[in-house]
Amino acid sequence: MTSSQNTPAPAAVRAVPASINSWSADYLEQEYARFRADPESLSADLRAFFQGFDLARAGAPAEASGAPAPGGGIDALRVAYRSLGHLAANISPLAAPPARPSELDAARAALGDGARTAIDALERAYCGSIGVEFMHCETRSERDWFVARFEGEQPTIDADERRRILDDLTRAEVFDRFLGKRYQGKKRFSLEGGESVIPLLRAISTRAGELGCEEIILGMAHRGRLSVLRNFLGKDLQRLFTEFEDSWAGGENEGGGDVKYHRGYSGDHVLPDGRRVHLSMLNNPSHLESVNPVVLGKCRAKQDRVGDTERRRIASLLIHGDAAIAGQGVVAECLVMSRLDGYAVGGTLHIVINNLVGFTTDPTDSRSTRYCTDIAKSISAPVLHVNADDPEAVVRAARIAAEYRHEFRRDVFIDLVCFRRHGHNEQDEPTYTQPRLYEAIRAHPGTAEVYRRRLIGQGVVTEADAGALADAVQNEMDAAQTAAKSTPMNPVPPPGGGVWEGFNGRYDFASPDTGVPAAALAEVCAALGRVPEGFAVHSKLKNLLASRAALAKGGRVAHADAELLAIGTLLLEGRPVRLSGQDSRRGTFTQRHAVLRDERTGERYTPLNHVRSGQARFDVWDSPLSEFGVMGFDYGYSRGSPGTLVLWEAQFGDFVNGAQVMIDQYLASSEVKWSRWAGLTLLLPHGYEGQGPEHSSARLERFLQLCADDNMEVVYPSTASQIFHLLRRQALRAFRKPLIVMTPKKYLRFESSDMADLTHGSFQHLIDDPAMDDRAAAGVRRVVYCSGKVYHELAEKRGASRDVAIVRVEQLYPFHTGAARAIDARYPRHAERVWAQEEPRNQGAFLYAFDEFRTRLGVELAYVGRPPSASPATGSEHLHKQQQERLLAAAVAPGQPSSVNGPAHAAAIAEVREPHAPAPQAAGKPAKSKR
Repeated sequence: MTSSQNTPAPAAVRAVPASINSWSADYLEQEYARFRADPESLSADLRAFFQGFDLARAGAPAEASGAPAPGGGIDALRVAYRSLGHLAANISPLAAPPARPSELDAARAALGDGARTAIDALERAYCGSIGVEFMHCETRSERDWFVARFEGEQPTIDADERRRILDDLTRAEVFDRFLGKRYQGKKRFSLEGGESVIPLLRAISTRAGELGCEEIILGMAHRGRLSVLRNFLGKDLQRLFTEFEDSWAGGENEGGGDVKYHRGYSGDHVLPDGRRVHLSMLNNPSHLESVNPVVLGKCRAKQDRVGDTERRRIASLLIHGDAAIAGQGVVAECLVMSRLDGYAVGGTLHIVINNLVGFTTDPTDSRSTRYCTDIAKSISAPVLHVNADDPEAVVRAARIAAEYRHEFRRDVFIDLVCFRRHGHNEQDEPTYTQPRLYEAIRAHPGTAEVYRRRLIGQGVVTEADAGALADAVQNEMDAAQTAAKSTPMNPVPPPGGGVWEGFNGRYDFASPDTGVPAAALAEVCAALGRVPEGFAVHSKLKNLLASRAALAKGGRVAHADAELLAIGTLLLEGRPVRLSGQDSRRGTFTQRHAVLRDERTGERYTPLNHVRSGQARFDVWDSPLSEFGVMGFDYGYSRGSPGTLVLWEAQFGDFVNGAQVMIDQYLASSEVKWSRWAGLTLLLPHGYEGQGPEHSSARLERFLQLCADDNMEVVYPSTASQIFHLLRRQALRAFRKPLIVMTPKKYLRFESSDMADLTHGSFQHLIDDPAMDDRAAAGVRRVVYCSGKVYHELAEKRGASRDVAIVRVEQLYPFHTGAARAIDARYPRHAERVWAQEEPRNQGAFLYAFDEFRTRLGVELAYVGRPPSASPATGSEHLHKQQQERLLAAAVAPGQPSSVNGPAHAAAIAEVREPHAPAPQAAGKPAKSKR
């Protein structure tokens, strides 16, 4: 039987053996040429590697090959073992040790029996139950650190710790067997075959705690999750059995909740010396690896909140599957972020539960690399491959990983090579696809039994001791199951604890007064126009800074100004702000300039961090070119720091679809599925300006389709004052909901508000037509409802005419029925009601608005806009302008056909009834409400 670790590498990899250390062939050839010309020009370790390489190729004693004398041969042998020893390590619980690399055997033969002691020591260090890859690490200090750990004196594991390891394995074994017997047919994704992950996790937590770590935030998918929740985090058995009994009838709505192997939990690990490490596992959907950036973001938020600048007090730990870590792109996105200033968490501890098969797919079909962990080499992270059937080696690897993370604050990987006792789930038949593998698995007695026999043979425990331990776990589970049947227990701990103290989950349309005294606004304006003495501002920005400073004197405010004023005033009130996204410091449209660069030195300066001493901090980060990973990180950050206004910005709103998993599985549904709140704000540039299919739409319709249960807010503000009050509202309320903002592109610099509008009031859910007093309203023939940027174009097109009113729906969801009813009542019942939008009919807000107006207000909206389309927008700027002009003209022409069609686009603009709406009534007469 062959493990996934020992699957032969592709021919391209085998042709250049050193490529397994992530050194490229071109680099090796270049350095080898240097070695042949001048060995002393290379570092000692690389020089020794090539000495061993020559020695192995020659297959002869050093003197005969022209290689260095025996001392140099020993050095070369050491480097060969350090580089290639993992290929000969005994890391599979199902297979014999793999074939040895020829380079190792040739080097050993060249040195002869005189080096036997050194060879034996290197064999023990690198070819046992741990195969370590570290020679690709970037720094000499890292490589020396691993040499010391593996070639130096090894720490012993005493009898008490061995018994603790057996206790962990037994608890894991009995736990899954009990569930398998009592709940046959129910999915549980058992840990059977990978029980060693429990002592591994305990060893990591213990060693990290000894080194000063106070909290570990975990993420993992399904495999073994229930066992980890119980046997590591200490989840109450009564809660767990309530889930299996499906007997809790608490307050979740009919569409709420989640399956048991998706849920999270928190608990404390008490160290032998009495100290505690808090453990927190986040909820995770079936989208494998999607929780990774959420864990990292929450970890960073907690580090920032407690001032853990060295990032050692709070750590992140991710548990992967072998197929998922190799196949899911978000893994790479998180590794790219791992050492960036705005996203670093001081290194993540990665554990792979390597079942040797993903779902039903063999390793040869699921990846192109020898190891499932080879992606770790993209950031030069070390990897420890360890045989799960040697739990003491597993514990040793865990300690090494915890110590490495603490010392270097970089990612480290443990590849726990184990197996999966059943199929993908307990009802799956694995022999359909892996008959030979499962023949070996059926013959395997189990890791706990292998270790139990080992300790009995060593006299560490007796048969009676081992049996009593298993019986005690069985009895504990029996009692808990009985209790759960009689007294079900809420499986989900209620939200609102810890850093969420004082927040609640009840949505309310009421808004705090978000106006700011003129004096505070003046302070922020002054800071926006101020730079340190000697700082060379870019010549093209001097006028902008001066204009922002002058805002304190009054005048008109643009969207980009209002955003910075909102952030600055929050900072003065002690509320931190984090903004992250592609080009967010400057702004995609060169509108923000939140961070300035010295024209001569490149030094950065953030004006809003220098408004007043004692203020809160504004962190604004230019992110990697990632949506999934970065949005997930910022979502996690909002979970870990509810007092911070956390904003993620798309370069263009269209790119938000690269993070659709985060939107669907986390933002939209985390509260109803997991009873967990989050306040992430998405800033999504949206608007039709002739820039083509990928630079027009933030897919407003998709967000509206996800709206229910007051789960989030979707807004499309039309003025600077609205964005000012909106952002401040998001930070000041006593509840947290994701906020989805369609932000402008064309109107970023449009001065749409007065400074005085920022000193009082709050965000308005709808805005009535400012040109319509009561007298004018009585003569209106058409009421045009719209949202966002198109309002300004409609108002310009309408001109001085007063027979058309234009009403803005600024917050689409939750829809403020009361405000909408009050505004609509001002206009004659016989007046037409239409919805105008730029987006195609099957996109944008029309279908949502039509349903809301009809069911909540009894108002049936006609439609003015582009016809349905499979693409968000035309790629022709010329055609876009034609369509836009026809759309605007049709919208503000009451009583006239709104279809203004060209021959090639016969339905370019249409005003139609909903296809399945009731028969038309008298113009303007409301339909009966369904509510």
